[in-house]
Amino acid sequence: MKLNNIKTFILLLMLSFLSFGTAFAQGSLQRDPKQPSRILDSSNTFTIVLEDSQDPLEFNPLLATDSNSLIILQSLYEGLYGYDRVQNAPVLAAAQSVDVSEDGLIWSFTIRKTLRFSNGETITAQTYVDSWLWLLSHNNNPASSFFDAVAGAKAYRLHKGSSQNVGIKALDDYHLEIRLHAPAPYLPDVLVLPYFAPMHSEQRQLQPSDDPLTIPVPGPFRVSALGSNTITLEKNPWYWDYDNVDSDYIRLIQGFPAEKLSMEYANGTIDWSAAFIPLQALSDKRDLRLAAQYATAFFYFSADSGPYANPKIRKALSLLIDWNSVRDESGQLFITDRLLPDLDKRQIDRSNGVDIQKAFELLREAGYENGKGLPAINIAIHRGTQVETAAHTIAEAWSSILQITVVLDIVPLGVYAATPSNSPYDFAFITWIGDIYDPYAFLYLWESQSSHNLGRLKDPVFDALLDDAMKESSKEKRLELYAIAEQRLLDEAVVFPMYHGISSNVVATDRVTGWNANILDIHPLKHLKSTKSVQP
Repeated sequence: MKLNNIKTFILLLMLSFLSFGTAFAQGSLQRDPKQPSRILDSSNTFTIVLEDSQDPLEFNPLLATDSNSLIILQSLYEGLYGYDRVQNAPVLAAAQSVDVSEDGLIWSFTIRKTLRFSNGETITAQTYVDSWLWLLSHNNNPASSFFDAVAGAKAYRLHKGSSQNVGIKALDDYHLEIRLHAPAPYLPDVLVLPYFAPMHSEQRQLQPSDDPLTIPVPGPFRVSALGSNTITLEKNPWYWDYDNVDSDYIRLIQGFPAEKLSMEYANGTIDWSAAFIPLQALSDKRDLRLAAQYATAFFYFSADSGPYANPKIRKALSLLIDWNSVRDESGQLFITDRLLPDLDKRQIDRSNGVDIQKAFELLREAGYENGKGLPAINIAIHRGTQVETAAHTIAEAWSSILQITVVLDIVPLGVYAATPSNSPYDFAFITWIGDIYDPYAFLYLWESQSSHNLGRLKDPVFDALLDDAMKESSKEKRLELYAIAEQRLLDEAVVFPMYHGISSNVVATDRVTGWNANILDIHPLKHLKSTKSVQP
């Protein structure tokens, strides 16, 4: 070999080595060739019964909206923060440390070097950046708006800005920076949600049919088996905190007949039931866990055009209903005429509120004398809702007083709430549980550019109030603006609150540890353990 050829060979070898090193430094996924040897104990199984639902379980965080799916997703997807054992408050998880600038605008995270997906591939800071940009690029996920405090995030999710201007950056493999345009003290509550966990490149797609048995996940569990009504999760052998996951298996059952459910619970084969079990079927009355929930059930208008998008028409229809009687018909404990649970410090207005004369004046002003010419109103409630009687009362009032067609459909919640822009309904009902413990979790549902504009509202005044609140560093002033924004929704007859939520669960007191009641009704599966278990 000639000398110059030898030099060329050495140079090429060096370039190849540098190229490999650069690729690794930029956070490319590398798979450990040897999976850790973990022996799981099938007797260490925690069994949960989910509420019966018409909505299919969804294993892609981008597509999930129902509470059953979120119970599972919280165990499959864990990000920078997780939930603590006692109060289920956000605590550092994949991030081992965080530093926040004095002005609250720069959050600097150091992530653990042992992070891996369930298939052994490494998770780096760049994995987070890629996952979040992917989430923002699909502006149909309810949680996307939670990142609007991040510099450039809102413009990017609305396809009005570049990804390069979004304030998230991987400084190297293990250091991640988030830049905000306004302080967001609730950021840990956002980052703990499964939507903001790192997503493997194979799942950055919108296919509901993804096989959950093959999806690489970053959480404490992975899916190991699927049955007709049973899902089995097993401890993720690559999970960074593997030794502190209390159960080896989680068994989830959906669609249990009521009689069988009570019997199985009495036999000790069920540890936690989110489905209803009669109190008389419990040998230990302490097993029934009732708690106030950060949730509100409400009817709402969702027309984005036509007469039912007109505030005068909405107010007219509202004045034809005795809302307090409608609320009483629900049979709920915490009836309310306010949307925001935390700001409901006032007594409910018990006046009748019906004003037929004023209603007809508004209809005349809007060009619909006595309601003549109004199109059919399409109403949706979901099966199992506790306000079916109330919905019929509303429909009957509008139909008889205005002599118009009112169609009431009972359909799966996802038909009208999963993708609001595609909803065929003018008026609907939902119980909304706040993803985070902040009023924004309710108010963003009506922001015109929200990723989940439930009411399809376009109100510049409301938008401005929400925008001002987002920029406000004072918590007190921010809550004041939120209260004004809430009142705007009520005054414009957009939303009609019915009652605040209460969570009801049955938990085997004598053998279950790690289950704690809390206002968000979140119970991380990582911390659950039963001293009497069944095999999956």
